[in-house]
Amino acid sequence: MPNKILILFLFFGISLFAENEKMMNYGVLDNHSFVLPNGWINAQVSNLQTNETVDIFNIRSTEMDGLEEFGTTFGDMNGFEGRIGYGLSKRDSIFFKYSYQNIEYAGSNLKNSRIDFWNRFQLYSNNYSFFKSVSVDFGFRQNSAEDITISNYKLMNSFVKKIDDSYAIGENGEIYQDETHGENGEIYQDETQIYITDSNGNFLLPEFTTKNMSADSYYLKFLFGNRVGKKTVLDFYSAYIFTDISTDIEISPSDLVPSSLKTDLSRSETALNLGFSLISEFKYFVFEFNYDYYKMSRDSNLDYENSSHNIESVMTFPISKQLSFFAGGKIMFQQMNSDVPYLYNEYTQTQFDRKYGFARFGLIYNLGVF
Repeated sequence: MPNKILILFLFFGISLFAENEKMMNYGVLDNHSFVLPNGWINAQVSNLQTNETVDIFNIRSTEMDGLEEFGTTFGDMNGFEGRIGYGLSKRDSIFFKYSYQNIEYAGSNLKNSRIDFWNRFQLYSNNYSFFKSVSVDFGFRQNSAEDITISNYKLMNSFVKKIDDSYAIGENGEIYQDETHGENGEIYQDETQIYITDSNGNFLLPEFTTKNMSADSYYLKFLFGNRVGKKTVLDFYSAYIFTDISTDIEISPSDLVPSSLKTDLSRSETALNLGFSLISEFKYFVFEFNYDYYKMSRDSNLDYENSSHNIESVMTFPISKQLSFFAGGKIMFQQMNSDVPYLYNEYTQTQFDRKYGFARFGLIYNLGVF
């Protein structure tokens, strides 16, 4: 059945691309230098997935090994994304995008919401110059997430060892101190166990909660576009990003909190984003490819993984003159190091050296162009 649907899209594409030279403007990805035509409304909606069935290049199955040991490795994800753009004039367009992701993370679920708003203004357009189009984006991005609570003792040990080596948490919630290691790597623990109880004497299991997670980013991006042949546009871009990040850590019961614990992990950071984007029109479909490189400038104690590489590709098939279907995926070689900055802190930074990816499927609808 899926193959029959794909063939149907291809047959539609034969006639529609022949009639409509504007299909080059049906881009799904965000880093193209062209602006939308005046009065053009472009709306798209995507379903985002990674699971045992939808596994981009087998990344999920290879990177989730030892998930409990590596508590901040991402697991299955489902979500959605919506974007709308409007051509204000022949040189000016505005875009708004909302994304929601529900990701297995640290034995819990990370529920991340993201909004993007940017104004793209075309500074220069000349078909006879090397760069046919030069544009600038003025943008704002906000990530925010619900609190995450961890109660799995293996994950808590992985976390608490980075704060105070003398602590160890047992499988039933008991807390050991003054852990020592033997010559052959065996672990010896003090026989005295610390049990935490409430006022009624009930035993309390410890919990770690990450709270108030948000990141507000402001960016300036320059895009340089060049047509390669009649059906392909290649864009290069560079952006400077400033981000304010908020993250708090809370350990319950409070008796468990080591004196060395830093609970307020708020900070500011900057990033340089470089990349290129390609969109190419074929007889049956439009193909897009994007490469991203990020270099982050962070606090001196955040130096383990401060760069990120991402690639993304999409194929778009027309259903009618206004409606198109697209399918593609994204691979992040350092998880969401650059995408969700509040997850990266001095206690989790060593976990951002794994790949992650997801697939996207969706529809584009264009209004006011025919």
